[in-house]
Amino acid sequence: MAQDKRVKEKGKVPSELGSTGVYTKSISNHFDQSIKELTFPYSLETYDKMSMDVTIASALNAVTVIANRVPIYIEAYDQTKQHQKRAEFVTQCFNDMVDGENLESVIQKALTFNKYGFAILEKVFRRRRYKNGSKYDDGKIGLKYLPMRKQHSITEFKWDGDYRRFEGVYQNVTPSTGLDLLWNDRQRLSLKPKRNDSDKWIPRESFLLFKTDLSTDLPQSISPLYHCYEGWRELQKHKDLENIAASKNMNGTLIGRAPEEYLSSEADEDMKKAGQAFKDGLSKITINEQGSVLLPSTRSEDAHGALEWDVTTLQSSSSHVTSISAIVQRIQNEILQLMFADVLRSGDDVVVANKNKKSLLNMLVEIRIKEILRVLNVDLIPELFRRNGWDDSKLPTIRYGELEEVDMAVFAKAMQQLKATKLIPVTPSVINRVLEVMGFTYRVDENMSKDELDKILGTDDEMQSRSGDSLNTPSGGQNGTGKNVSEDDRSANNLDNA
Repeated sequence: MAQDKRVKEKGKVPSELGSTGVYTKSISNHFDQSIKELTFPYSLETYDKMSMDVTIASALNAVTVIANRVPIYIEAYDQTKQHQKRAEFVTQCFNDMVDGENLESVIQKALTFNKYGFAILEKVFRRRRYKNGSKYDDGKIGLKYLPMRKQHSITEFKWDGDYRRFEGVYQNVTPSTGLDLLWNDRQRLSLKPKRNDSDKWIPRESFLLFKTDLSTDLPQSISPLYHCYEGWRELQKHKDLENIAASKNMNGTLIGRAPEEYLSSEADEDMKKAGQAFKDGLSKITINEQGSVLLPSTRSEDAHGALEWDVTTLQSSSSHVTSISAIVQRIQNEILQLMFADVLRSGDDVVVANKNKKSLLNMLVEIRIKEILRVLNVDLIPELFRRNGWDDSKLPTIRYGELEEVDMAVFAKAMQQLKATKLIPVTPSVINRVLEVMGFTYRVDENMSKDELDKILGTDDEMQSRSGDSLNTPSGGQNGTGKNVSEDDRSANNLDNA
């Protein structure tokens, strides 16, 4: 096997050879219509239109609603007094921002990436002094706020010359989307986004970047709506067909009859005008712009004496309406499945939310919350510590609690039984997990010795449960802790003791 040329010289570190390749998607001008509508910045308005559909809006809102219910807390690096104070400092920073901003509102702004694929929040710091509007006067560097830079205002994501490093963004600060807007959508999509000389440059280190898809190096990422685009287009087409079919089914199809000479291309001008007025009248009646049409009562001279001018209705069958409605429902279900939100489906087959599907939706929300907190933990908090001259290797961590409400009675019973039968180890990590589920912010030191843990838990106290003593006693008698059940034991039939 040939030796790699880059490792011939001992101790030499090979340099980077390739690039991210993002330019193939971000600056190519050769798009067909559908791809252009999904390419930044045109994609932003596409996603706005898509989110107006009730199916997609329901899925997006479900993520937001569930995320709002997730408990968020700040955990100290350890339980020492110094690190407890550092965790309290971070909590203060989030509660000290202007205009009532807090950690929850920051998460809400970051969650807009679930629609657009990315979200940008600029980091704005201030020294904590009363004169600066802070609630504290200790002179430390805290947060002023984390203002959102609206996705529509970003005009360019700038890379270095080799497309290896993302350097920052340009933002249009005028009341505009950064596009030359025309009233016609098709014309608008044919234009290129323009970056003006007045656009503000925001370097990468000055903002938090939240992305839904970490598998791509594109800073604008890929929106979850990207994969629903074709389904959404088909859904709009079939909804229109459904409305047209329903209208025809209720009102029937108008059929007009007029003398042939009025419809002939060789007719004189007056006859052509009369024929055209007749056709226009039928069209307006069909779309409810006209209530009636006036026709002459002239009859033909044939044996039947039929009216030369006539309007009749051809009744339609409802079967095609039903078939189109089934297609609409199928496409809606496919979109909801793509967004992990098919638990929101309604109909005879989904009366009660399926637990597995609900869990999938919760998993999606958990992924979104994880990414938001990851960015805060690896970007914002370390910078806060560095600006204050503190060690940024031992940091407090923003964490989230249970997405679903835990049945405390069931959980407590399970813990009691597991501990009594010695099927679960009593360790600091286990205790911390129990505290987390119960909603307590206090945590024990993960490096705590067993003796220290026993002292905190009070394992020698008389109040400890004796539900496991039955394994060590021959007969329970009346205390309920024996191995054998006496004949008059009334608790044997209690299913809660099973």
